[in-house]
Amino acid sequence: MTTFYMAVIGVCAIATCVILRPYTKSGYPQKNKHSLLLKMIMSTLFIVIAVMAALISGQVTRFTVLMFCGFGFSWIGDFILGKGSVTKIFVTGAASFLVAHIFFIAAMISAENAPPFFDAVSVTVFIVSLAFGAVLCLVKKGNFRKLLPAMTVYFAMLSLMFAKACSLGVSRLPETPGAMLMPIGALLFVCSDVTLGMMYFNMHKRSYRFQAFSTTAYFMGQMLAATSMMFIY
Repeated sequence: MTTFYMAVIGVCAIATCVILRPYTKSGYPQKNKHSLLLKMIMSTLFIVIAVMAALISGQVTRFTVLMFCGFGFSWIGDFILGKGSVTKIFVTGAASFLVAHIFFIAAMISAENAPPFFDAVSVTVFIVSLAFGAVLCLVKKGNFRKLLPAMTVYFAMLSLMFAKACSLGVSRLPETPGAMLMPIGALLFVCSDVTLGMMYFNMHKRSYRFQAFSTTAYFMGQMLAATSMMFIY
């Protein structure tokens, strides 16, 4: 059955790559029902990948359950953000992803032989990520309006998720190099959120290429994180 599960993962990955371009074109400059449909197909595909990866690992642990909760709230966030770009929709979608990050962090902490919460890798990556976000906002003069406190909390949780992913992936080296898919996926997630935030908060002009990068980084990141469940449990 492992061969079948791997084949499903491959089909899902190829399908996502095929859909990415028409999705980005359809949703730029305005999101619509067609772009929402394509987005939700891709969101469903990374959940299917997660299911296949978990089946390959043969493990159903607290880590597995919490990761699925995170992917579930990511799916909800994708649906909400796919409805439009007005402030209310953006904040609601971001809240869903905030919950997703909390589940991802909880999963990484609960993984088998997880590193201590305050290990050197986690602390270093977390501080560097926060510093990067602060400098970027100051240099680009982000216009957060009344959302600065909420976005600060969100970015802190995003940074913590990235930090724990790096810590977990590095701790598995060199025995399980496949675990590094987790931090690579998390990094792409961060890149996607940063570019999306730069466009939304007027730190970068909205453009097709910038939006295409954000979208591609997000779905590639989710697929890699989902695939990493073959190696982490």
